[in-house]
Amino acid sequence: MAATGRFARVNQWLQFHRQWHVIDASHQDVYKLGQRVGDYLSGKSKPIWHPETDCGDHVVVFNCKDVAMKGFDWKHVHYHFDKEYPKSKADIPAFQIHEHDPCRVPFMAIYSALDNNLLRRTHILRLHLIADNEIPETIRRNIGKQLELIQPIPRKATEYTEEERAAFPGIADKKDDQILDWENPIDPPVYVKDPRIRKKKMLNILKPYPALRFLRRFSSEEFKLISQNDYEKVSEETLEHLYDYLDQLPDKVQIGPEYDVSYAMGVLTTKVSKNVGTYVINKQTEGSSTMRAWMIDQYKAPLIQKPYPIPMISSPNDVLIKVKAASLNPIDTRMQTGYGDEILSTWRQIEKKSFQRHSRLPLITGRDCCGEVVAVGSSVRNVSIGENVIAVVPGPWQGSHAEYVLTTNNGVAKKPVSVNYIEATTLPYVACTSWAALVSVARINPKDASGLRILIHGGSGGMGSAAIQMLKAWGAEKVVATCSSKNTQYVRDLGGIPVDYNSTEAKEKIIAEGPFDVVLDCVDTELSRWSDNIMGIWRNSVHVSVISPMLKDTDRYGLPLGLASTAFKYFQRSCGGMRNGKWFSYAYFMPNAECLEQLSEFIDSGKIKIPNIEKVYKFSDVPEAYKKCGELHTKGKLVIDIAEEKVVLPEPF
Repeated sequence: MAATGRFARVNQWLQFHRQWHVIDASHQDVYKLGQRVGDYLSGKSKPIWHPETDCGDHVVVFNCKDVAMKGFDWKHVHYHFDKEYPKSKADIPAFQIHEHDPCRVPFMAIYSALDNNLLRRTHILRLHLIADNEIPETIRRNIGKQLELIQPIPRKATEYTEEERAAFPGIADKKDDQILDWENPIDPPVYVKDPRIRKKKMLNILKPYPALRFLRRFSSEEFKLISQNDYEKVSEETLEHLYDYLDQLPDKVQIGPEYDVSYAMGVLTTKVSKNVGTYVINKQTEGSSTMRAWMIDQYKAPLIQKPYPIPMISSPNDVLIKVKAASLNPIDTRMQTGYGDEILSTWRQIEKKSFQRHSRLPLITGRDCCGEVVAVGSSVRNVSIGENVIAVVPGPWQGSHAEYVLTTNNGVAKKPVSVNYIEATTLPYVACTSWAALVSVARINPKDASGLRILIHGGSGGMGSAAIQMLKAWGAEKVVATCSSKNTQYVRDLGGIPVDYNSTEAKEKIIAEGPFDVVLDCVDTELSRWSDNIMGIWRNSVHVSVISPMLKDTDRYGLPLGLASTAFKYFQRSCGGMRNGKWFSYAYFMPNAECLEQLSEFIDSGKIKIPNIEKVYKFSDVPEAYKKCGELHTKGKLVIDIAEEKVVLPEPF
């Protein structure tokens, strides 16, 4: 057996011996620091590591008072404490904990980075945290290695040398008569009472500076002296300089493959990476932070038009759309009366992770639209800025009867190229509701529905007509739809088999066309409830209804009792059919990008026709459109034209 060499023995001793490491926490990300230190405490940095062995080292972390967090994490990250006695629970923000004990936040970050097992408490005993850089001598003499910093410590502008400053890439060209003083910046202009002297003095100060001169901070009185044309010109020039610089940045420094820069319509968007995020800079003139919107301040109150803040991107999946047109659906008029407020407010409260009840007032209605994307979150991939899209808005969110609307990336798709923006806005909401009923609940394959027989109650309405066309495009064998006698030809033109629900032979005609695999209720009538009798037996037939009592019952009884009432009605309706292999369920509207993408494709290919558009209203005539929609006797879709561009509408079929 070969003898072990001296260096091999030393290396083996270092592997098993508990070494002492030191690391400087100044300006280091506390979570990445926790991962690095946790690996050394548990021994994962050694090749002999095993989950059931304790082979970790000692780690000394100094300058804990200067540890860093990303963005606004010092304010937004809360730590939960519970001493298990009354009123002892508390959620304390990180910055308050750090002010009280500079070592506490690093300790919690390192402790959470360790594996959650019985050895974690043993590992943490070898951690030594020091608030400043004064390491005790008893610890200092044991230290054998200094760990590499996770990220370089940033320097102040005054800490750079003249050579380094001269090598900085410039955003704008600097002329010879201009200076860039790092240590003595130019003071803002002194305020003068005489407006004529003040204006002349201010223009003389600004004259030698290019586009960046207006980035200087002035008082509100001085800022009013800048004309609108000058502001537009300078802001456009500044954004173009920034775009050119950021676009050439990958040639000067190493940047990941996800980096992308775009500039359109006064909006500069820079996508750095998935972890860093996307940054948006836009020019805002006076009043540009608000939009025109139709809303209600109280339920059952008349609509009013007033300025409302433009929604901002707050989530990686958000999409901001400049609305060109929006359709009007019966649900919009019902939501004006407070319909669904109880459950939708609770839904929004859960989304915001808040303990306080969310008020939906003032309320902007409108569930779908067509428009142009002006901003996107960092995780949005299916659409990009500047594209024309069709979109739906989640139920708890503010609606589309405004100049801008915020939605999720799961609720947008590219606009069909074969139709204009008014025609494109007629189908998104009803198509997504139909998709939720037919695909999400009834489990119909949207790529191949051959061999299926479907009965639709209310086939001439907005949702019924969309469902007929979608099913025929999917290849359904037979689609039977009930309607009034005056709409039978309309249903036949869509590809359905019409049945007059007022006819005395309606049931016999439906029986002759059955049995059915799926029954879809767009209306709640005696005939729709009777339809359970003509479903296939033991064929997993499904009866789906979009007329659910849940929103009405929760408004009437409150959330717990309302849900219990809905559950009771559901089981009362569904228990009879279960004995014969028939199923009943309610369906609810949900945004679905796959549905919208397929809808756009089918419109362009001619498989789906645009429904009749009864009337197009101007944005100023929205109350009149709501009054017409509330009558529930429309012969087609009602559309609100916000962009008011000249378009040619098709002849009704």
